[in-house]
Amino acid sequence: VLGAKVFVTVKNSLGIIQSNEPVYLFKDKDVNENSKPEDADKSMVTNGEGVAEFSLNLTELNITESKTTLYFAYFYTVGDKVLYIKSEGITVKRDETKHIELRIPI
Repeated sequence: VLGAKVFVTVKNSLGIIQSNEPVYLFKDKDVNENSKPEDADKSMVTNGEGVAEFSLNLTELNITESKTTLYFAYFYTVGDKVLYIKSEGITVKRDETKHIELRIPI
């Protein structure tokens, strides 16, 4: 139905898949040191294969354009400071499927 799907695989620094980890989606806004998990447009938890599947319907994409830029982030805490790992922005078109990988330092 003209939506899009993005599969985000989360692995640690050794390349081992990470299950039950939250991944956050930010639509049309880059993730930076001021970003917080609660600012995300959507979040999913990775499954047993370390994959978070984001199924976006037409209303979650840019309606007036044929493509949408999405950023994905993983947040973690060191002491009292919230840090993040992010993907590069990816552009998805309607009815497209993409796969990306996030490497986390844990």
